Amino acid sequence: MDGKVCSRCSIEQPIDQYIVTDRKTGRRNTWCKTCERARANAHYAKSESYRERRKAASKLQVKTPEASRRHRLKHKYSLTETQFDALLETQNHSCALCGTTEVGNAQWERKYFYVDHDHATGVVRGLLCHACNARLGSYEALRDRIGIEKIRAYLAKGAPDA
Repeated sequence: MDGKVCSRCSIEQPIDQYIVTDRKTGRRNTWCKTCERARANAHYAKSESYRERRKAASKLQVKTPEASRRHRLKHKYSLTETQFDALLETQNHSCALCGTTEVGNAQWERKYFYVDHDHATGVVRGLLCHACNARLGSYEALRDRIGIEKIRAYLAKGAPDA
């Protein structure tokens, strides 16, 4: 087992059970996550000033849905809102696959199209409606699991004779 021994509870655990304290060196905490959580909870329970500081900090981090969307566009897809809007304009405000202008589905309303991207490279391919995004994601998972040749062979069979 690739792990280390917690300096508090003395239990050997996998390395992923220790918080990374320095990203550059990969150095990890000496206490496991369980012990560190117990320490933090005890400190939170006994220190009034610490509780107040944590509550004040959490209020500062509250984001509006639009701010969350901007953050996700920037950090997950490297897009600004302006770039998103330009991409939508090039697609005539419709889904890149099926061409519908309906973003959501009957059960769930959605305000914006989904950003479709290659998971391996991160390259944005286009904007999709809910139905195309869900189906394309399922197709890619199936393709990765069994291969494109098997899918093509299966579809070429056609309907069985009755």
